[in-house]
Amino acid sequence: DSILDTEIASQSEAILFRLLEYELDEKRTGKKRFEDLRRILRHAINGNHNAIMVEAIDGMEQLAREGICTGEFLSLLLDDSSYHPAWSKSDAAWSAAGLYERDGMLVEARQMLETEFHHILSDKPYGYLEQAEDILAKIGELGASANELPMLEKRLEDVRARSTISRSEE
Repeated sequence: DSILDTEIASQSEAILFRLLEYELDEKRTGKKRFEDLRRILRHAINGNHNAIMVEAIDGMEQLAREGICTGEFLSLLLDDSSYHPAWSKSDAAWSAAGLYERDGMLVEARQMLETEFHHILSDKPYGYLEQAEDILAKIGELGASANELPMLEKRLEDVRARSTISRSEE
């Protein structure tokens, strides 16, 4: 614990890696592991230790999927500075939606994915049309209302049409 409270942890990838190994030990209580992984993640982000960032947040997600500190993990995903660059906003949205779905909170899962849908169509990363289609399919699986899906499908078609026009003008 004392090492996690110092800036030395942020500066040393070797120390963080050893702490990470210890925190992933399943003999420790889940809540304590989650809290320590959160601290390791913060140090890894500060020290730009990418592999450790990914391992820490993946470990936290696994605990959340097991029902340990799920609310805390969902809160962490609300602020991208808490997980970026280990995860993208898209990674966080899909993870949160999965956790909401697991807990039967389908409205919240759909809302999370709808936000990601609009984000994808606005930012237009590589493969954005396919990503948007995947999101629509998942929203449909999560029981979207009769009004919900057609509005999103219309937006996707509008963006697709503008994309086709833009490419033909080039």
